[in-house]
Formats: sequence, C-alpha cells, structure tokens
Amino acid sequence: MASCSEPASGCSDSELTDLPNSRRESPRSLLDVLKCPDPSTLARKRAIKSKPPVGVKKSKGRAQVSDPKGVLPSDRLKEFPNECLKINFSKKLFCEACREVVSHKKSSVQTHLKSNKHKKGKDRLQRKVASEMDIAKALKLYDQQNHPVGETLPDSVRVYRIRVLTAMLKSGTAISKIDHFRELLEENALALTSTPNMRQLLPFVLGRESDRVKAAIRGRPISIIFDGTTHVCEALVIVVRYLTDEWVIKQDVCRLMLLAKSMTGEEVARQINSCISTEMGISSDLVIGAMHDRASVNQVAMRTAKVIYQNILDIGCFSHTLDRVGENMKTPILDEFSKAWIGMFTRSPKTRERWKSLTGLPPPSYSVTRWWSRYEVLAKLMVTFGDATTLLEDEDISPANAAKLRAILDDPAKKRKLKIELAATVDCMEPFVKATYNLEGDGFLALETYESVNALYIAILSKHWPNVAAMTKKEANGNSIHEKQLLDYADTCLKPAYEYFKLKFDQDLKPAMNAFKAARLFSPSKVNSMHPTPSDINDLSVFPFFPSSVIEELKKELPNYLSVAEDVSSAIDPVAWWRDHEYRLPNWARACKYITLIQPSSAAAERVFSLLSNSFKDNQERALEDYVSASVMLQYNSR
Repeated sequence: MASCSEPASGCSDSELTDLPNSRRESPRSLLDVLKCPDPSTLARKRAIKSKPPVGVKKSKGRAQVSDPKGVLPSDRLKEFPNECLKINFSKKLFCEACREVVSHKKSSVQTHLKSNKHKKGKDRLQRKVASEMDIAKALKLYDQQNHPVGETLPDSVRVYRIRVLTAMLKSGTAISKIDHFRELLEENALALTSTPNMRQLLPFVLGRESDRVKAAIRGRPISIIFDGTTHVCEALVIVVRYLTDEWVIKQDVCRLMLLAKSMTGEEVARQINSCISTEMGISSDLVIGAMHDRASVNQVAMRTAKVIYQNILDIGCFSHTLDRVGENMKTPILDEFSKAWIGMFTRSPKTRERWKSLTGLPPPSYSVTRWWSRYEVLAKLMVTFGDATTLLEDEDISPANAAKLRAILDDPAKKRKLKIELAATVDCMEPFVKATYNLEGDGFLALETYESVNALYIAILSKHWPNVAAMTKKEANGNSIHEKQLLDYADTCLKPAYEYFKLKFDQDLKPAMNAFKAARLFSPSKVNSMHPTPSDINDLSVFPFFPSSVIEELKKELPNYLSVAEDVSSAIDPVAWWRDHEYRLPNWARACKYITLIQPSSAAAERVFSLLSNSFKDNQERALEDYVSASVMLQYNSR
C-alpha cells in the first residue's frame, strides 16, 4: 500500500511535473463543490439608466443660455419684483417658486415668468407662506392654553418642526425615523429636535386637523360612515361625507377612537353624538345619512341615534352583505380543498417559487379582510387547474397540505364534485363580485345602486353557467342522466347563497333599496327614459330629509328638468352636470346635493382600517391614540 506522502498513481514528483496538462487535475474550490442555491427573481440586477454610447446621436436638449455681461442678477430683482426671485449662494438668479436657477438674460426671465410651471409654483409658494402663518397663529393660541416646553423658540423653528412632523404622518412614516432624516432635514439651517420632543407636538397636529375638518363641514349637510374593527386593535372610526361649494364630494375621518374592549350599541351611539354634535358642532337636522356594517351592535346604535338625528337615512352596507352571499354556498369539497390550497401557498415559500416557475404567474394571494379574496383565488385555480395537479406531483412542497389535496384528487367521486363546485362558484359568484366592487367606491353611487342589485336578480333567473355546462358535459361523457344529476348538484350548491341574497334584499335592506330606486330620478342621463310624472316624485318621500314642501317644489320644476336633461349622454359626470345646471334647476340641484351624500356601502371605514393596519404593526402596539389618530387622519384626509 502506498504511503500517504506518495502520489496515488505511483509516479514520483518529477514524473508528475513532466505530465501533460490534460493528465494533471486542476485544484477545485470549495465553492465549486457545494451546491449553489436558486436565486429568487427579486435577486435580479436593477437596470441602471445610462447615457447613450459615444457616437450615438443624443436628443436635442434645451440650449444653454449664457448670462449677459454688464447686467447683474440684482438688477433683475429690481426689474421683476414680487416674482419669487432671489440671489442664491452662487450669486445666481434663483426662482424660489420653481426651485431652479434662471439665467438673468431679460428674455429668459420673461419667458420663465410666463410659464405655467412658474405660475403654479408661485401659487404653491403663496399657499405655503399662508399655511405657515396660520400654523404660527395657531401655535400662539396653543401656548396660551398648554404652555408647552419650547414655546419660547423662534416661530420659524417651531413651524418647520410642525411641517416636518405633518409630512411624516401623511406619508405613514414612523416618527422614530425622524432621527435618521435629521441631518438631511436640518440642512436649511432650521433645527429639529429628538423623537421624544417631536412627539410632544402630536396633540397640536391632531387638533389642527380636527379643526380643519370642523371648518370644512360647518353648516353643511353631512352623512356619516362608521364601523369598528378588531384586526389591529379595538377601534371605532367615524368618517364624514360632504359636498363642497364647488360640487366636490369629500370624505374625511373626524374620529378614530382606540378602545379597551368592544362597545355596546348605546356606547357607539354616544360616541357618534359626542363627535358629530359636540365636537364638530353639526346641527342634528343636517345629519342625513349613516352607512355602516350590518353587525347587530351598529343596528342598535342606529336605533338610538335616530332619536337625536330624525332626518337620518339608515343604510346597511350592501357590499358587506353581497360578500357574505359567497359564504352561504354549500360546497363542502371545495371548502376543504381551498383551505389546504391557500394554506400551502401561505406557509411555503418553496411552493410559491415552484408555482411561479411552473406557470409564470404570481402565486395566489389571500387576505382574510379583503372582500371576495377567496373567490379571486378560486377563479385563478379554475384557469390553472391542470398546473395545480402538476404542482402536486412534487413531493417536496408543503407535505401536510399537499397530502390533503392529493387525497381529494385521488378520489374520483370527490374530484368530480370538486370540479362542479369550483365551476359553480366561478360562474355564479362573478356577478356578485363585480357588484360588490362597483358599490364600494366613493363617487356618486346612489344613481346606479338599484340597477347593480337588480342585475343580480336577473343573473339568478338566467342561470348562465358556461363553466358548469362545459364541466358537467365533460364529466358525464355523453350520459344525459348523469349530466342532469351534476347540474342539479350545482344548483344545490348555489341555492343557499341565492336564498340568503333574496332574504336580505327583499326584507332587511328593502327600505334602502326603495331609496336607491327613487334616487335614479336624479340621473340626468336616465330620467327621461323613466318618464316620471308628478306622482312619481312622491317616491322621494322615502328620504326622511325631504319634507313635503321640498317634494312639491320638485314637482313644479319637473317639466323644466326633463327639458334640460333631454339627450344627456350616459358618459357624462352627473355631479359636474348638476353643478353646471344649478342655476337653471335650483330646487332639483339643491335636493341632489343631499342625494350625493347617500352611499350603498361603508367601504370608506374599511379603507381607514387598512391604513391603520399598514401604518401600525405589532411592534407599535403601545403608540398613543393621538399618534395613531393623527397619522391615519392625515393619510386618509389628504388623499
């Protein structure tokens, strides 16, 4: 046996030296031996924009203008006063409105001052100066009431700190990040302070935003959208909806309250009254609508609130109700399959990466809070069902969930029912999904709500199920009796969902449906096709805020309204149309302002909760209410 010091081939050192390169093994690195992991698609290199190579013709840019000799930038300041011009540190003419250097050649200055960019920048700068003056004035009043630490600092420093804090809150950036930006933000010679001291300014910022909302809705009719959540913490939000003098629909958060435990209906009603009547100073007769989730606590709250707000129209959220239609389907095999399918992608990064490489599509994403999220996953599964079975052939992905899915697919009877249930869900719930999303916006939805819901009744009667028809024919394989049995099974799956829908909209939401049916009279593109008579205008009495005197005025103005609304395109913005015709139809326009405030859903509250969830994670659970409220209000109200 050769010793360890001898070459394995039995050759001497000199002989190894004389061997040709082809027989001599090159040394291998440890990195060559170990397996390299597969990089994610997110690991790709970022494409950096670069200048065109030498020899390639560049685009013709703006010609460089040389400054004239014998004329100083200070001369242009005297020649063009009040134009936001100044001399910068490089002794160049600088436009504060546009934040750029300007040649002090006269023609260049004149061209710059006539530009739209300069005009908009000048307006922005004027608003900024006015805003800073308002902040300084408000700080003086705040000092008189609270005498905070730092009240002796110069106004410019304190105003700057308020503006920085407000910008951080609007962007959803944690206040603790201010320390990281401090060096950069202090470059303009105005000092900030530490994060704890910046937090001391939160009550002022929150109070200022509340005062802005209060001023915006003063003396106007409003509706409220309120709801509670437990997703982040126990919280109650109240959103006010109003119409500005320029006919712009606005929605602002006026209260976000953090709670120790869920409230009773009476407690919710008390908070609504405290916020709207006491804090915001809104007269009870100007509160004309309330949109909310149909949870029992909210319904109790509305019964209590109606004692105070007698003109209020109570609207249970249509979108929430439509979302629950899908939950009432009877699809046991699909429920079991979808639970494991969603769990497999939620818990296994390897499964998500394998799916993406197999299909080229992003992996299914599911959210417990997003309406119809499960349907979206199932609709994608319907299209990629063949890829799903291929994916499950991989033994190395999410073993527990994959085993459950294979057990269903390996059972012919279960697999057949799974396909029928999946096809029935995709076909029959699609109209409900579209209606849910159509009714969750912030626009003038009162004009189209009735048609959206009525279309669902038509869809139920029509039974247009293309995927179910194709699937039953394929599974029956020419057996008509078997095909009918499968169709009957699909109908059995859907029946509980349809019954739930009819129960809610034929009974519980019937008063709201009558209101939205009457609201169609305010659609300028549809009113003539409805051929309304004076007696039809009586249908508007379903709105508590329309007394008989208002309805009589609308009857008198009806012929003029029908004449003006002749041949109005359905593509026109109805709010803009009413704004433009307010002078010709004063009574109808005045009434329309009220109708714009009525919505079929409480989705606005859900959007507030999404901001709350995105902005405050578990590691910020000790954030005080003034911080949370100020951040969410500024983010939502500045959209």
